[in-house]
Amino acid sequence: MADSAQVHRRDISSSTGLAPNPPYGTLVLSASEQQMQRHIVDSPLSTKRKKQFTDDYLRSRQSIGATEKLFKWAEAFEVSPDRNEAASAGFNHLVPKGPFVEGSNWADLGGWDFAVAQEQFLLQRFNSRLVEAVQETGQVLGKLVSLNAGELVQVIGLLSAKLNKAGFNKNAAVIAAELPTELSIALQAKVTKPGWDLPDDLRTNWIIGLYGTLPIVYIRSAQPPSVYVFDVSAYATLVQYAPPLDLRVNEISEADALRLVQERPSTTVSELQTKAQLLLYQTYDFTIHDKRAVYAARIGEKA
Repeated sequence: MADSAQVHRRDISSSTGLAPNPPYGTLVLSASEQQMQRHIVDSPLSTKRKKQFTDDYLRSRQSIGATEKLFKWAEAFEVSPDRNEAASAGFNHLVPKGPFVEGSNWADLGGWDFAVAQEQFLLQRFNSRLVEAVQETGQVLGKLVSLNAGELVQVIGLLSAKLNKAGFNKNAAVIAAELPTELSIALQAKVTKPGWDLPDDLRTNWIIGLYGTLPIVYIRSAQPPSVYVFDVSAYATLVQYAPPLDLRVNEISEADALRLVQERPSTTVSELQTKAQLLLYQTYDFTIHDKRAVYAARIGEKA
């Protein structure tokens, strides 16, 4: 059951809102529920159902993957055949076994929430790289920008002009802050203009729209609150390392359950045997080229 690479990998469950293991409670089951539970415990994991979860996760990642979409747009995305365990991140979960058993009355386990959490983690990692870049170069405007749609759009134009003057041109913007709903709507209205339509390959939840030709990516709750404009390909390459997806669903044997009970005294062996271990990891990292290709403005209250 154990993940042999777990010591090297990052479990992002707690940082993305997905609880690593749900709480357990004592339930009174009817005779038919007990029969179904016994069927789940005694039955093997279904290859077909595991594939359904894998396919749903990959479709969700393709739909929600703002970071990958942005770097592909800038022709700054690479796939490496190498492994990079230090950059690998994902989930080591106990999940209900029922969705992975043929003949159970459980609905399929969806991959969407896991895909969203993976993208949130990748966006936060990208934000940390942008923070490091401007800390090193000092390319930050000397005045604060208010949380105002007009000012945010104006500073994107200003920072883009600075980049263009420095010889950079494949530009994109990041708004790294907590945007109230009203402000998000106002901002989308500012960038919804004829000729500024997002191409299909950039359509996803965290890409707000275009400012002229600049895609605007929203990274929620990032610190420090900032606006960044950067030449994507001049600044960095996003690399996806092998394997594209490391996803395993493992049985919990009686021996595994007995060991886990020692770690989780609030549960029982019989409850744990109705679970399966889900290991789901992907590996992305950024190869940084030129930190001068990033300009920033801090968001805050003006004096």
